[in-house]
Amino acid sequence: MADMNGDGQPDVAVSNYADSTVSVLLGNGDGTLQAQHTFDTGDGPGKVETADVDGDGTPDLITPNYIQGTVSVLLGNGDGTFAPQRSFDAGATPYSLASDNSVAVLLGTGDGRFEPPQIFAGGTGCYSVAFAEVNGDGLMDLLTANFRDNNVSVLLGHGNGTFAEARTVAAGKGAGDVAVADVDGDGRLDLLTADFTDNTVSVLLGRGDGTFAAQQSAPSPAPDMRLYSVSAADLNGDG
Repeated sequence: MADMNGDGQPDVAVSNYADSTVSVLLGNGDGTLQAQHTFDTGDGPGKVETADVDGDGTPDLITPNYIQGTVSVLLGNGDGTFAPQRSFDAGATPYSLASDNSVAVLLGTGDGRFEPPQIFAGGTGCYSVAFAEVNGDGLMDLLTANFRDNNVSVLLGHGNGTFAEARTVAAGKGAGDVAVADVDGDGRLDLLTADFTDNTVSVLLGRGDGTFAAQQSAPSPAPDMRLYSVSAADLNGDG
């Protein structure tokens, strides 16, 4: 989620694996969304991420492409539309920039292009990644959701594009996606995981030093549907 058209409201981007596209749904600011607009990606896109990769102040879209083994970058125009994709090589069968037991990190050159990938060990079934500063040193850290290990790996950043050896914290069974947000308002970032097997969302409250409290689980709001992904955003403007 990000403000993709500059109106101050969060918008939503969703990858469509079978169609090899990304759908962008602009937010109305009241918890509802407009009709989708689609943009082409590489074959078999996984989880879509947003970031300003070319330094122009507008969000861009990044998708790992499972079938092609590439990453697509779609530069944002600032109005909710995006330029045609650029593709960069990644690890084999990436899904959310992760490939089973490893994570591919592509350092940006500042103009929407990237250097060749560096590979770091995650957990078993490393399906999803997130970047956030979780230990208070001002450096970006790397987190992976590990589907087969039922946990999250925390790799503290060194500030030069490399990361410390992974430490793990338990999540629910089938933890397939991870998101980062301050969910209890204490100024420290917390973790949320979508637990496919348990069909729950796990909340791991952060201590601000790169460690996290034991998981708390909440049932899926749709019991008949399995949870594949989790995101956190203020969709209704209540802070």
